[in-house]
Amino acid sequence: MHQWNEELGVFQCYFETDWVVDGKTADVEFTIENIHFMGDGKQSINYDPYNSNTQSFQIQKDGIGGLTLKSFEQSEDRILLQSAITFTEPEMKSRSWVRIQAVNGRNEPIQEAETSIFGTPGASGEYLSQQVFKSDALRAEGTQFQLTYDRTLGTVEGTWSLNMDLSKKQLENGSFKETLNIPLGEELSGTKVHEMTVTPTQIRLTLAHKKKYTRVPYLDYQLDVGGNLLNGGVWSVPGQSNKTELRFEMTGLDPSSLVNQPVNLIAKHRVDEFAGDDNPIHLSGISDEHQTFTTHIEGYPITWTYYMDDNNLYVESLSSDQTFGGVNQTYYFDGKDRRYGKPAMMGLLGDNNNKHMDVYENFDKNKHRAHFSNMDCVYFHLWEVMFSEMTGFIW
Repeated sequence: MHQWNEELGVFQCYFETDWVVDGKTADVEFTIENIHFMGDGKQSINYDPYNSNTQSFQIQKDGIGGLTLKSFEQSEDRILLQSAITFTEPEMKSRSWVRIQAVNGRNEPIQEAETSIFGTPGASGEYLSQQVFKSDALRAEGTQFQLTYDRTLGTVEGTWSLNMDLSKKQLENGSFKETLNIPLGEELSGTKVHEMTVTPTQIRLTLAHKKKYTRVPYLDYQLDVGGNLLNGGVWSVPGQSNKTELRFEMTGLDPSSLVNQPVNLIAKHRVDEFAGDDNPIHLSGISDEHQTFTTHIEGYPITWTYYMDDNNLYVESLSSDQTFGGVNQTYYFDGKDRRYGKPAMMGLLGDNNNKHMDVYENFDKNKHRAHFSNMDCVYFHLWEVMFSEMTGFIW
């Protein structure tokens, strides 16, 4: 893993392994092979912001095959640009950040109006992204568009090695593990903090769940170590379906600074997950015209908008209640089979955006009497809920 240190102007990297030194010392060789120098690549595209139909562009350069771009009108005079990228070099998908860049008449980049989502995998391996811009900025005279991405500027082939003499004693003094088994209380009944692992780079809390595949329902995590706040996130544990890890980077701390310090776990922004009800939502008179109606799920108003475009059926959901997190999935029955919509747009949890859109491609409105039921994984937000059952323990 590597992080950019703004103060020093360098990347700081570290490696992790479960390997343990057998004797008192061990000779280790650190090796780097074939260095790639990365930079920005740009390709101009003749995108028309007034055309809401799907627009396609052939790139065929720098490992990128083609681009399809479709726009959707949003509230507050905004436009959502949904892009799908195909690659001729598969490795580009994992190492390149591909996005649509709009440039005004003064050759200045136009900033997105909302947080963007990049790199969602498509059904056929596409690289899907969604970006929202102000309508007047995209449609201003002189605005130009380009596909921007990371590309390899050059490669230096070879091998560079660094020999290190590691001391087992120093390694052991720099890391430790402690069994805690602290229950997390009623909000996460059946879950406890099983173990804490401290290394020179991270503090990890291993959560053990009574039930397999238990989802930890918070979005934001911090660890308060003697007044120092460390930001963290949730990680799965490979091969351990009843465990979850919370990882916190040791920014500005070292393991010795944790001795005799109180450690408090803070979790914010709870998001609970529920299945939708069994009442189907009927879509009648499906056509190119946008049609809207409102239903209620668990007391929350959900406004639905549906329409046909390019032989595809689009189904949008939005709630005026910002404590509702959004509909995550819709489907309809084709005989006994469920036909799930492909996510075309989804709001980011935490950004006050609960709008969601599913697309049903090549939908034959004459064949199906469409109804959508059981909104799988409906999310509800409870903002800024503090999780405090783990405060004040000292080791």
